[in-house]
Amino acid sequence: FVWDLKDPALVLLDRFHQAVSFPEMVIALQTKSGAATVDYSCSDDMVTLDAADASRPILGALLQTGWGVAPTHEHFSGKKQTSEVNYLWSAANTPFGPFSSSAKLNFALIDAARRNLVFSALNASIAQVSDVLEQFSRFGKHMEDVLLPAEHVHFVRRWNVLKFKIRRTSTYLSLLNFNTALFYARSTRHDVRAIRNTVLKAGQFVHSYVGCVHDEKPSILHFLVYVFSGLALLIMAYVLLHNLLQQRRSTNFKKKM
Repeated sequence: FVWDLKDPALVLLDRFHQAVSFPEMVIALQTKSGAATVDYSCSDDMVTLDAADASRPILGALLQTGWGVAPTHEHFSGKKQTSEVNYLWSAANTPFGPFSSSAKLNFALIDAARRNLVFSALNASIAQVSDVLEQFSRFGKHMEDVLLPAEHVHFVRRWNVLKFKIRRTSTYLSLLNFNTALFYARSTRHDVRAIRNTVLKAGQFVHSYVGCVHDEKPSILHFLVYVFSGLALLIMAYVLLHNLLQQRRSTNFKKKM
C-alpha cells in the first residue's frame, strides 16, 4: 500500500522509514516535501532522501516481505544472539539504507532471494513430514508399530526418495544452480503426499482407550481373578435365593398346620 500525500511536510514511518515491511504487506509513504535530511551523515555531509519518490525503499521492503531478504546492513551475531547493524554494506548497489541512492540489486541480493525461495519450498515439505511422523508419538507408538509390512516397504521407499531429493537440492544450491534446486525442492511435495496418505491409512487401525496410568498389561492371573469373583457372586446369589425360598416354604407349611 502506497500513500501519496500532497502534504508539503515530511512524514516518515517510525520516524526513519519511507516504507516498512510486514509479513503479508508493505506500507509506504510519499509526500511533496522534496529532499529532506535524515539523522545520518557521511564525511560531515548530511544525508538526504527524496520524500516524493519511495520506489527504492518499496523495493527493499518487497524483498523482505516476498523473498525474506534481510537488509544488507543487518547481520546476525551468534555471540550476542541478536542482529547487528553495519552500514558499510549498504553504501553501494542496494535498495537498503540511507547511504545509497541506487535501486539496483547486486548479485548477493539476487542469490539470497532465489536461495530463500528454495528454502521456503523445502521447509514446507520438511514441516509436513515432521507433523506426519509425530502423529503417533502422543499414543506411544512408533511408525513401525502401526504400518503393515507392505505399507512399511512403501514408506521406506518414499522416505529414501525424499532424502535423495533433499540431498540433490543441497548439492545444486552449493553450485548456485537455483532452478534445478527449486525443481527438486518442489518435487518433494509428491513424496510427502504419498507418505502422508500411507500414514493416515495406517492410522485408521489405531484407537485410543481410557485406562489408569499404573495399569499393567492384561495377564492370565487377572483373568482368573475376574472369573472367580464372578463365580463367587453367582454362588452367593444362589445361596441367598435358596434361603429365601426355604423360609417361604416353611411359613406356608405352618399356616396349613
